[in-house]
Amino acid sequence: MCFEYCGVVMEISFGYSHYLKTYWYQGKLPTVKRGMYGGELKKKGPNKTTLEHILPHSQGGKTTINNLGLATLKNNNQRGCAPLQGDKIISDIIIYLRQFKNVVYGKLDGNRYISLIINTLDQLGIHIDRKVV
Repeated sequence: MCFEYCGVVMEISFGYSHYLKTYWYQGKLPTVKRGMYGGELKKKGPNKTTLEHILPHSQGGKTTINNLGLATLKNNNQRGCAPLQGDKIISDIIIYLRQFKNVVYGKLDGNRYISLIINTLDQLGIHIDRKVV
């Protein structure tokens, strides 16, 4: 979340940490270039990579692999705590998940991650056909 103070844009960080984000920052996930809601992931600036809670933390979402994605700071802030909806968002999530196909590094098994995220989305009433991912 960002706010402006005396003409300077300040960023509020909630300090969430997870191996998914750590691996990305370390360059261990080279196929992952786009965030959950589109946008090129970067190490700094408005497209800085952040952890996104699919079910927002403020609504009981946990900081666990089945509830986390990578998103640009800008897109993460734009979504806030709003429900995921719309064909564009679903399309962006499918593109995002495809980047993890057959990726294995450390604790991350990309195919399992895809399945976990699809299950979480399913629980929220967002249905993605596993065949398209």
